Amino acid sequence: MKSKYIVDLSLIGLLILAFLYFQYYIPQSAVKLSQKIDQTGAGSSDSTRMNISEEYTSYLARWLPKNPETIPTLGHHYIGQQRKILDIRVEQAISEIKNIPILDPNIRVWSLLNMGAVIKSPNTIVSIDVANIPFLSNSHDELAKISDIFLLTHTDSDHFDQQLLKSALANNKKIVFLEGVYFEKTKENSQNIFELKSGQRTKIKDIFITAFQTDHRGDGNFDNPNCWYLIEIGKTTILHTGDGLAFKNPTESESLRSRSDIDIMLSNIMLSAKNIEEINPKVVVPLHLFKYIHGREQLSDSTFEIIKNKYEQIKPSKNKIIYLFAGEGFLY
Repeated sequence: MKSKYIVDLSLIGLLILAFLYFQYYIPQSAVKLSQKIDQTGAGSSDSTRMNISEEYTSYLARWLPKNPETIPTLGHHYIGQQRKILDIRVEQAISEIKNIPILDPNIRVWSLLNMGAVIKSPNTIVSIDVANIPFLSNSHDELAKISDIFLLTHTDSDHFDQQLLKSALANNKKIVFLEGVYFEKTKENSQNIFELKSGQRTKIKDIFITAFQTDHRGDGNFDNPNCWYLIEIGKTTILHTGDGLAFKNPTESESLRSRSDIDIMLSNIMLSAKNIEEINPKVVVPLHLFKYIHGREQLSDSTFEIIKNKYEQIKPSKNKIIYLFAGEGFLY
């Protein structure tokens, strides 16, 4: 009987060690690759960055199902090393967001995961679609303390992190979404929840935010709330496209195309060169890059190389394109 207990305890011990290994161990390969990224010029698309993009893609492909069309399970995400390097990258970005001062009239923009982005001005930090993708660490939780405003484009799990938003409300932060999104309101938090009508321009703290209702990836369905956001911070105007493609109200789309003051477009890579030409921003930042959580096929279709070939067609050529790995930022 005693030997059975020893075997059982040994198995439990091995399971605990396995959990601790997968949860907390950071492989040197992830550390070194992250350091390589840091040694390049954030935002550029030179040959060095393209080579690291290939290496980064190969790293994210590890542990994914061999069939390129198979979507990884939660188990793949847990045992895989993708989350290790992404956690390094996100943790580094959050440290910069906390500690880098911004002087007026500048802003700084960071890319996190998928469509996640953080904008910091001298007075305000805005987080957009910052979801803690399954089985990453708690790095994102710090955003609930340091961000002032959270914008949500829609409720897909890689954009919508309900627990993070609840933590933000507990820290007296503001959260913003298009009307029709279900989010539990209480007497205590209702004054910090803003449900915007499409086309409504609203001032929150020292910035103006306008939501524009769209479908989801061109599906033509306007029943489920999705939106783009126009964010005006001081003298800088930023457009974040979420996963939207077609506008419910065509006049809202026309009004965006008629503007000449959009400085930065945080663009989903599904948007075509023509879509971006119609907006004509000064700077384009492609997001939803390196989509490993959807499998090898979508990962290989969302690299710097693929998007560079696609967006080199944008005219006029004066539009600057900034390519960011997860965790990188740039000053504007």
